[in-house]
Amino acid sequence: MNESKRQKKFARLLQKELGGILLRKAGVWYKNIMVSVTHVQVSPDLGLAKVYLSIWPEATKLETFHDLQDRKAELRNSLAAVIKNQIRKIPDLQLYLDDSAAQSQHIDNLLNNLK
Repeated sequence: MNESKRQKKFARLLQKELGGILLRKAGVWYKNIMVSVTHVQVSPDLGLAKVYLSIWPEATKLETFHDLQDRKAELRNSLAAVIKNQIRKIPDLQLYLDDSAAQSQHIDNLLNNLK
């Protein structure tokens, strides 16, 4: 499904602002864990944002992701404080794990083993 120019612009704004929020808050919530926003998809009415997260190190990935799910309301409130003057309604957030980095590492390992 093709996203409109408006959706793409809003998704970029959300990615940038959520990335900054997670950079600040993850340092307080978690020690030695890095959380980044890799991609955001927004519904046509801008009411729902699918946020794809990359979490490093891999060993703590699921535990950290579940904790972030529990803190979703806090993330949304922090986002609202930052973008409240740019948008009327703050979208609901759906968090997903982005495992593309792990998949590419797995493919790299497979290719290296062929040599």
